[in-house]
Amino acid sequence: MVLWLELPEGLVVGQAAVMPEDLDGAVGRVLRTALTVPLVGAPRRPDAIRVDDPVSADEVRAAIDGTIPVTVAPVPELDEVFNHLVESMPPGDADESYLADSRVSPAAVERLFTAARGLFATAPWSIAADVQVLRMDVPALDVEGACLSILGQATGRHGVLIFPSLDGFEAFMDAAGDLEDGQIDLGSGWLALMYERAADLPPAMRREAMTHGWPVESPDAYPVVERRDPDGVLRPLVERDVEIAAACARSLGAFILKYAATFSSDTFTPVCESYFDEDDQEVRFTVPYEAYADVDLSDPVDDLRADMEFDVALAPEPAPVAPFRPRVARNAPCPCGSGRKYKKCCLPDDEAQHADRQRAPAIHESDERLVARLTRFAMREFGAAWASFREDFRSLREAVPLAAPWSVYNFEVDGRTAVEAYLERHGHRCTADERAWLNAQRAAWLSVWEVVAVDPGKTVKLRDLLSDVQRTVQEKRGSRTLVPRDTILARVVDHEGISLLCGMHPRPLSPVGAAEVVRYTGRRLQRRGTVPIDRLRDPAVGSYLIRHWEDAVDVADAQRAAPPQFCNQDGDPLLPTTDHFDVTPGAAAAVEARVAALDGAERGETIEDRTEYAFLRPHDPPHPDGEQAVIGHVRVEPTVLRLETNSVTRADALRARIETACGTRIRHRAREHTDPQALLKDREERPPPPAPGSPEARAVAEFKRRHYARWLDQPLPALQGRTPRDAARTAAGRAELELVFKQMEHMENHAPGDAPFDFSPLRRELRLDIT
Repeated sequence: MVLWLELPEGLVVGQAAVMPEDLDGAVGRVLRTALTVPLVGAPRRPDAIRVDDPVSADEVRAAIDGTIPVTVAPVPELDEVFNHLVESMPPGDADESYLADSRVSPAAVERLFTAARGLFATAPWSIAADVQVLRMDVPALDVEGACLSILGQATGRHGVLIFPSLDGFEAFMDAAGDLEDGQIDLGSGWLALMYERAADLPPAMRREAMTHGWPVESPDAYPVVERRDPDGVLRPLVERDVEIAAACARSLGAFILKYAATFSSDTFTPVCESYFDEDDQEVRFTVPYEAYADVDLSDPVDDLRADMEFDVALAPEPAPVAPFRPRVARNAPCPCGSGRKYKKCCLPDDEAQHADRQRAPAIHESDERLVARLTRFAMREFGAAWASFREDFRSLREAVPLAAPWSVYNFEVDGRTAVEAYLERHGHRCTADERAWLNAQRAAWLSVWEVVAVDPGKTVKLRDLLSDVQRTVQEKRGSRTLVPRDTILARVVDHEGISLLCGMHPRPLSPVGAAEVVRYTGRRLQRRGTVPIDRLRDPAVGSYLIRHWEDAVDVADAQRAAPPQFCNQDGDPLLPTTDHFDVTPGAAAAVEARVAALDGAERGETIEDRTEYAFLRPHDPPHPDGEQAVIGHVRVEPTVLRLETNSVTRADALRARIETACGTRIRHRAREHTDPQALLKDREERPPPPAPGSPEARAVAEFKRRHYARWLDQPLPALQGRTPRDAARTAAGRAELELVFKQMEHMENHAPGDAPFDFSPLRRELRLDIT
């Protein structure tokens, strides 16, 4: 044990447990750490240093710059502190020991503590229930078909129970609820890795952990391994028991995090995956347990080495490339219409794009394996500090497609990402291809991307709304679900001439929702224009983006769940309103004449003794297509008059005009409102959209054309009451109008039916960019 004490306060500012073979230079190394990252307080430099032997003094002088005087003299203060620490732990029984009467080596226990620390940091019990058992195989330790049960959701204790088989687990579960008085038979023995509080440990175990400096995640996370017989009696531990527990802990967290969604789903694709440590020891997990029988392990060595080993290629030889199929014969005219032969025009580009599409799946597959490897490394290297990346996400299970790569490529612990730490430690064992890919990942950034165009099954063209750069990414799956004007939170990686999506939040947003995220981010960065890509690579900016994206998703979900709020063209809340009037006997003709004389009244149909009038907005100039906005309808009959409008404001205004014109010839009797939500419920079962090219589809297209032609001159709440034509006259108004257009295009692209409405003519009329 190396201790550094600060006097006169008596503060321990540096501490480390050092193995005998690592003693050389340890005093100086611990001192450097104490000066830069002291256990208490801010970094500082002492006025003088005192050590008790010349060898330590030489190490100290070599570790510092020589400006601090070093003296050799007794250090009774340190002796007193160390003796107090050891003597405060009363001796325990020999059986209550991590070393188990020397049957377990200190190195094995240290490996256990290191692995258990990483497992505790990932908190697998927050994801998997104790009844969601896994199969575990560790060939090097002769473990085959072990059954794992993760404890923590149903009990207050955290840990893992390892049964010899699924039958053993089921026998244990049956027996646990069917014990007779005086008889204990739990059906199966088991190996347990449990986490205990330091205060609950036997004194000898506390003393061993302190003396050896074994790492723990928290005072509540001391790992304890127990092996019990079917009658519940403890069996003496051997080193193999500890190695099995350490092997499980070393890889289980990475597996649970990667397949978190699997444990929250009732139906899922079976998973079998292997993990390797630095000593090439394999641990294989299968979920559900029974799925192992269907797993193809015909050539496991090659597959697993390709998956996990550091000093081989990331993947086996790529699968045979699907043959390129030209669009037309080589000597035929090019389909692009250039007039040149296909082979002299677009054929080379088509061949190159085909080759890129063939490369992308293999790169994605390799990256998934690298992410699993880096996840395991990060757990060992950083512990809970790395696992805190989970705080950026509402639900890790839902966000795994983004959270997994983000956590290893972008999230920093003490100024380093997992990939940077990994390259420092194991970079010399990586192939050139691996290093090239990892460096490409380091250069990637998280941002808000707008979908500009989609080639289904092939590519997606994206524009970064923060940096304004554009990329065309090879994306087979996403190109089948995304549509133009979707916005996504994603990482785009540029690698050897192609771009790929490597990490995307599973929830796209509409243009309006994404615009809020972009606006907040610009304010945070104090940028009005484009944001430099280097700023977007800052992990703090990425965390900010993730949190605000999740907030925007919550807002979108709340709006989707809430009843829609409709407004008419005047911006009034939509509320169908009917006013009923009684007409004085014999006054119907006079009432009709006065209604017809009102400004904006337009006579409609007359059926028997009933005449209808449509009221147009007064002083509303006629549109070029001859249509004006209708603000209400009036029906006059011999004894009654009925006024129908779509808002209370319009109803009040028209009622006042009609009552003033008709005087005592009419008397208001009642007003009725129709709930818009009830109208929606009546139309829940929508008819299928009209077939493309059908008369119905053409009628819908014509209706939209006429509607949007009038829309250019109508005041809009989204434009603060201005018309699109008015808004287009200023730069700020054009920006607001652009967002309105994008939102409408987004809705059209997601609507069922024929081709979405083309807003390009409206954009041209307003002199807006067509993007």
